[in-house]
Amino acid sequence: MTTTTSHTPDPEGPVRPARLIQNEATTEIPVHLLFRDEAGPVSVPLRPTVVARRQGTGEQPRLRRPVQPKPRPEPQIDPDLVERPARVLPGAAGVLAGVCGAAGCLATSWWAGVLPPLAVQAVGLPASAGAGLGPAQWAAYTGAGAVGLFGLG
Repeated sequence: MTTTTSHTPDPEGPVRPARLIQNEATTEIPVHLLFRDEAGPVSVPLRPTVVARRQGTGEQPRLRRPVQPKPRPEPQIDPDLVERPARVLPGAAGVLAGVCGAAGCLATSWWAGVLPPLAVQAVGLPASAGAGLGPAQWAAYTGAGAVGLFGLG
């Protein structure tokens, strides 16, 4: 059972021409063949397809010679532009500053009393009865975080 009805041509009514999908790169495809329910073959008269090239679409071969690009002028070198050695710290100093920043954040968390009890026992710190995060704790977090970021960054 299908939900569509079959359209049989009425011998007395007007006959409509078949709708076709076509362009210059494909052959004609009757629209009713795309959405049909019947599996039987349907004969549709097809005209021969002629594919032609269109001007201005890039399909035509180029007949002119390619233009040679003009050579670029030599860049002017600035004599004052030279590499100079800079002062740097060794990587161990940055790692040490990063570790100190992380330790400062850990100490501030213990001081504020927000460190979990399992972490307090794992580190071996005495239990702290901190009053929570106040302005002093936030300032300590900011300082320790800045030291850690600048050290590891």
